[in-house]
Amino acid sequence: MIQHWLQYCDECHTTCFEGLSQPEIDATPVLPTRVIAVPAGESPRLVITNGLRGRYAALSHCWGGHSHIMCTKDTVGQFQGGIPLNELSKTVRDAIYLAQKLGIPYLWVDSLCIVQDDKQDWLEEAPRMGSVYEHAYLTFAATAAVNGDVGLFAPLQSEDIVRVPCDPERPLLGSMYLAPSTITFEEVNTSPLSRRGWVLQERLLSRRTLHFAATQVYWECQETGTNRSYGRDYNLQETWRAIVTFYSTCSLTYLSDKLPALEGVVTKLKARTSLEYHLGHW
Repeated sequence: MIQHWLQYCDECHTTCFEGLSQPEIDATPVLPTRVIAVPAGESPRLVITNGLRGRYAALSHCWGGHSHIMCTKDTVGQFQGGIPLNELSKTVRDAIYLAQKLGIPYLWVDSLCIVQDDKQDWLEEAPRMGSVYEHAYLTFAATAAVNGDVGLFAPLQSEDIVRVPCDPERPLLGSMYLAPSTITFEEVNTSPLSRRGWVLQERLLSRRTLHFAATQVYWECQETGTNRSYGRDYNLQETWRAIVTFYSTCSLTYLSDKLPALEGVVTKLKARTSLEYHLGHW
């Protein structure tokens, strides 16, 4: 089903190749500073890209849970030789598996692609996060997961979904699924992930997102109507008001992250206006 969604979007959704800061996103963009190579049948490894181009997926997730390995000054060199799967969080392991199944060669995960104990690296990479999500071929969102222990493929909470064959005499036609009307996209907006301050810009700038929610998987892209599509005639005042209104309801672990957590989307908006940005104001 995901492959079908991707193919249809690739072939039919022209606006899904438009970014906030530029009219068209390259199909093989310059990769982020570091990405995880996820070749099937091999251990994942960290790649220093140095301007390499390619297709990659990005992960949007809540940290937490048991202690899991991350990129540090001590591990950044080791990770280039290989990253032990069994020491990664379940969410990251699921994302690697999904990228492999979809044939996406690279994956970007903040905890593994930014050196976590290097302040200078963090200051350099934080403003680039907007581009990371905007240029990603697809974003995997661990929407229902409160931490990294849950994973993408959490057991469905709803027991009210019924599978019915489209035609009992022609099984190749597949099945349809019946569910209560209370199961709506609103569960994405009220999910643990969507209430995190850092995640707002990830969702705003991602052109296509797979939400692994509590009851089902949702597709969100710029042409489905569920994601904001920033055309060339967008109004900065209205856009910024909407962003700040929703952002103010989200939570942050560190108060000092209030402005940095919007830096990615700010960087993209700067390219579309002659106004000057200063501490949350234009």
